[in-house]
Amino acid sequence: FCAIVVTAARVRTGPEPPARGLAAAAPSIAILPFVDLSPQHDQEYFSDGIAEEILNALVHVDGVKVAGRTSSFSFKGKNATLSDVGRALHVAHVLEGSVRKSGGRVRITAQLVNVADGYHRWSEAYDRELADVFAVQEEIAQAVVSALKVSLAPGRAPTTSERRTGSAEAYNEYLLGRQLYLRHSNEGHRRATQAYERALALDPGYAPAHAQLALVLRARHYEEDDPGAAAEFRRRALEEAERAVALGPDLPEAYSIRGFLRSAWRRDWKGAEVDLRRALELGPGDSPTHRRLGMLLASQGRLAAALAEAERSTQLDALDSTNWMWLGLFQTAMGRTDLARRAELERSRSLPRATTRTTRSPSSISSRAARRPRSRTPRASGSRTVSPRSPSPITSSATSRSHGAPSTSSSGATRTTPPSPSRTPTPGSAIETGPSSGSIARSLTSSGA
Repeated sequence: FCAIVVTAARVRTGPEPPARGLAAAAPSIAILPFVDLSPQHDQEYFSDGIAEEILNALVHVDGVKVAGRTSSFSFKGKNATLSDVGRALHVAHVLEGSVRKSGGRVRITAQLVNVADGYHRWSEAYDRELADVFAVQEEIAQAVVSALKVSLAPGRAPTTSERRTGSAEAYNEYLLGRQLYLRHSNEGHRRATQAYERALALDPGYAPAHAQLALVLRARHYEEDDPGAAAEFRRRALEEAERAVALGPDLPEAYSIRGFLRSAWRRDWKGAEVDLRRALELGPGDSPTHRRLGMLLASQGRLAAALAEAERSTQLDALDSTNWMWLGLFQTAMGRTDLARRAELERSRSLPRATTRTTRSPSSISSRAARRPRSRTPRASGSRTVSPRSPSPITSSATSRSHGAPSTSSSGATRTTPPSPSRTPTPGSAIETGPSSGSIARSLTSSGA
């Protein structure tokens, strides 16, 4: 999965923080992408964003296992039974729904379903002004927690307070930017930058947009061949990360992204670790943050602790190939070659594959989500369609174009984009690479932050 050269590892023998394990009986849930039922079927980025924001709110809740975005969204456009979803993601419940956005109003339906028997635990429909979308997200997250009978510690209720903006249009641009960034292509990153900049022009104090802009500017730094332009992307990324923390002191992703940049670019190990651990205090179920902390710990020779973080990241987002790559790398560094091979097998299974689009109408999901809870009424069918894609200005297929990452040409042939001779990648240059270390020399082919 990547070339690894293991030298004498400098493993610290001092005490490490305890691994964050998942309680066997902890409630578990996957938030599937919501269906776009807008009149023109061109709001997929918005419906996806609503689902992701609910996921982000639930990640704040300690004691609930929330499947990561990569895993949950991998079922998009596929015919899958609830059992398929539960078995693949190791969750007992699924939240699905739909979004209909028209003019200044939005209708959001959601339902929580028990995977084992298909019974509804909760469902609701919300007809609101677009400006009330944050309140709806929070209400849904709180209803899910209540339905799962989770005991909340004081101040740990799911909330969207740190993700709110007073501008509905700024929020729209933010969600658009997020979807464009996740293409992981040069063009997607360029357009994502523009969307985030439009959001910040409308609301300069919008912390989530600053945080995500920092992440996309980091990607553009490594895509840029001109040294001067690359340096400017780097400067701006660090600046945006600092602004995100200043404006969102309780925003987990702000600390996670700043810690990531501190470790990769400034070699500020202490500051980076403080940031990443603060991010996990605010959002204990965030898979990328566990992965980033593992990378930082490994760079310091703290391999046992790094392995624990990598294992947690795979538990939270089991279909994210990047998580398995890092887990295998750490296991190899510790001489656990059999476990490393298993991690590589899991990584290969989680890599994206071509899927067959379904022609089944999404209206069946919408009608189910609009129903009120019923005491013990089973679902009519064990088969379901998970958010079939609809025409959207940003949903065309795109492939990774990060340095050394495999991509697909228009003819379907797989090729590898070589790094520019003028800017040979160094440790820290791939999308999710960590700081360099004398204990592990590596050549990475990963992407996605």
